[in-house]
Amino acid sequence: MIKHSCKRVFILSEANDGCKCCSSLLSCKSCRRFRQMVFVFNIMSNVFATVGLQLRKSTKWLNAVSIFMGILMHLFLIYRCFLLNYRIKKNHYSLQMGILIISREGMILFIWHSVYAQRAKISELFNSFLKISHSFSHIKYRMWNRILYMLLASTFLYSFAISVVMTAILSASEAKEYLYMTLFGTVVEESPHALVFILYCVFNFYILSLPFLVSITYVYLCCHLRRMLALCTKRMLKCHSLDGLEDVYQQAMKLFFLIKKLEDSFSICVFFVTAFNLTLAFTSFAYGLGYYAMRSSITAGVMAWFVGNKISFIFISWTAAEVMDELLKLKTNFQVLLSSLKPIEISNIFYQKLSVFDAVSLTGWKMFHLSKGLILTAFGCILTYGLLILQTLNYEDPREEED
Repeated sequence: MIKHSCKRVFILSEANDGCKCCSSLLSCKSCRRFRQMVFVFNIMSNVFATVGLQLRKSTKWLNAVSIFMGILMHLFLIYRCFLLNYRIKKNHYSLQMGILIISREGMILFIWHSVYAQRAKISELFNSFLKISHSFSHIKYRMWNRILYMLLASTFLYSFAISVVMTAILSASEAKEYLYMTLFGTVVEESPHALVFILYCVFNFYILSLPFLVSITYVYLCCHLRRMLALCTKRMLKCHSLDGLEDVYQQAMKLFFLIKKLEDSFSICVFFVTAFNLTLAFTSFAYGLGYYAMRSSITAGVMAWFVGNKISFIFISWTAAEVMDELLKLKTNFQVLLSSLKPIEISNIFYQKLSVFDAVSLTGWKMFHLSKGLILTAFGCILTYGLLILQTLNYEDPREEED
């Protein structure tokens, strides 16, 4: 078991404090891993600033970027409301379809405000992870961090790639028609594809970036929780005395409080991410039933949004279920080891420990509830995909028939 004497309490900032637990100029391995996690959480906070959410104190230019992006997110929804109203008047959308679409895009701001309201708790959660990281160091820190960096980068690359595909599918006439409807009747003759590409990039960034960031952060924290619970179980299995079990129990209690903080910080955010997935599924289903004239470009975009968000939801459910499994495994092993001791030794702590485990398992069940809709989600993906493809292939433009 690693004993660490570092008394530094980390606060998310740009300060680069030296290692206070080592007498040498070179920091110890545990502190190097600690600084790696500090760097990871700073990166995550900076990425959230790109969508207008500031989780920590930072430089003036990053504050300005965060404020600008937050205002831009709200202005974009206002623009979409005016645009949908214009399209409804032009009979391009039905009123019901317009309400469904604005509900889908308004859900992004619900996610934004939920993260904004919980930003202090999220920052405190990051600090709690850092404080406990010394006791649960692991050799695969770098691998997990690299995976996180790849996922954060893919959040923006995915939006860019979708925009490229959607623009490449459009013909010149379709691009001009899209600009005519998007720019409130303005006719654009020069470089229509370039302007369409910019509009698609902004729209895809708005739709995809924030739900993906919340999902990636939640999955990353759940993976670390599962790893720390598994390490706690391994340490418990090596204990053969009451003192050893007591030390492991104290570490387990820190993890239980960490789970509670995770639930308090992200439960509302993940709820709105799930609600966004649901509204996205409904709009995709409406597209598939023929309530909107589908083009190949729109089909590609809708399917990319739908599949990407469903994959993120599956990962949220899976990692939460893994945390629950490790929690139940820890509880079972704890009961087995306690039962192997003499009754006199465990009489004072047995019922106390059982009651604590039962209370924490309820918190774990809140996280595990997210995976109950996994089967329905899979069926919804298959059904919506089939309907979208059939609708696109069988669609005939009435204007082409008149010509």
